Amino acid sequence: MKKYFLFFILLCSITNMSAQTDNVVRKRSENQTAKNQHTSKVASSNVSREVKTIKISGSSNGHDYVDLGLPSGTLWAACNVGASSPQEIGGMYNLPFKSVGIIQTSDDPAYTTWGSNWCLPTGKQIQELIDNCKSEWKSYKGVPGRIFTGPNGNILFFPASGWQNSNETEIRERGEIGGYWAGDTSSPSTPEYRYTILFNNEKINVTEDFVSVKQSIRPVYNLGKTVSASNNTSKSQTISASNNTSKNQTINVSNAFSSQNPDISYSDGVLRVGSVFYRMIPVLGGTFMMGGNSELEKPKHKVTLTSYMIGMTEVTQALWKEVMGDNPSHFKGEKKPVGSISWNDCQTFIAKLNSLIGKNFRLPTEAEWEFAARGGSNSNNYQYSGSKNIDEVAWYLENYGNTTHDVASKKPNELGIYDMSGNVFEFCSDRFGNYSKTAQTNPTGPSSGTLRVMRGGGCRFNAEECRSTCRGSVHPDVRGADFGFRLVLSE
Repeated sequence: MKKYFLFFILLCSITNMSAQTDNVVRKRSENQTAKNQHTSKVASSNVSREVKTIKISGSSNGHDYVDLGLPSGTLWAACNVGASSPQEIGGMYNLPFKSVGIIQTSDDPAYTTWGSNWCLPTGKQIQELIDNCKSEWKSYKGVPGRIFTGPNGNILFFPASGWQNSNETEIRERGEIGGYWAGDTSSPSTPEYRYTILFNNEKINVTEDFVSVKQSIRPVYNLGKTVSASNNTSKSQTISASNNTSKNQTINVSNAFSSQNPDISYSDGVLRVGSVFYRMIPVLGGTFMMGGNSELEKPKHKVTLTSYMIGMTEVTQALWKEVMGDNPSHFKGEKKPVGSISWNDCQTFIAKLNSLIGKNFRLPTEAEWEFAARGGSNSNNYQYSGSKNIDEVAWYLENYGNTTHDVASKKPNELGIYDMSGNVFEFCSDRFGNYSKTAQTNPTGPSSGTLRVMRGGGCRFNAEECRSTCRGSVHPDVRGADFGFRLVLSE
């Protein structure tokens, strides 16, 4: 018995020693893991999620930009200042106060080639990038960083390690390894602070601290108008930061330009009237089966369309006011779609716009409207424009809360177009009539008739009436609080 007892004690001792050894090994492993946490944050390039290509949308002064389909129309440079490829960090700068809102040629010799069309982004533009794009930690050509995928599917890459500081320990503790300057101050009382975009493999945020940090610069393309940066305490909300050709000129979203002589331009799919931007989405031509299963939607028939541009959103009250000088809408809000208008009112607006800019903007045909609402050649055959779940894409009878809503506040469809289901009932150019069963190319509707086609339903319509194939009609003089429209452009 004594032998067995001694053996039991020896066995327990060995077991205890083994457990202690395991604890020591585990502790060492945990300590090593803790020591490597910051390293993993910095080095986690996740090469298995490598981005293969970045699509360039255009260039200015020899520098490429990417169109992400953002609501403001902002175009972001494909590369940092001082870089020749998107994965390069480029130069890093501790910007003095004198250069808030501008990039001075003394900051980097490479910037002398950029010219006045390029400028620092505002904090608002940086926040728009975060709010409207899907952000993922990926790598491009072996370099880790943040990928921003825009509503239109295009991508922008921000390489990591985009800052330097004498206090490297503090940076590692924060785990933020991407830093980019904005061009506006956070407060008039603290003008040395600048908004900054910071990110790592776990998070992304906009901050106002770390003034002494040297950071990268990713310019934005200035769409025609030289405007200055504004701080976030100002009532004025600027569209873009200033460049080195302007000092004090500020343009506000709420500032109404004279409708007699508005400042107007159209470039790269963006219409600008005064301070208001309106983006056009390209719809590549194609063939589809038009129509649905209800009586007014029959018969289904083959339609072929050539390419065209259509508004990413409905025409807003801000745009209407810039062109017409008034706002007839019952549900007021500059970012809401214009309402309380008729088909004839739309024609008056379009005629004036075209006379100012020399383009051929118009209402969409019914076929163009339906093809775009379905998602064009990218269609997933959803019942509503962009989803089988109406609440994802539409303001309608069950959720509208007795008002229309800001455009682009729901999910876009496959082409990056917003609100083609619900919000406001949209006018088309066609007269209303029965469909033909024969195949058609670029149909424009019946040659006679009084009523005009309306599509998409409005905020006071039920789900059935907001389907992409549902048809409606109205007399061209009739106005409705939730009647609106979007533009089409024929070059």
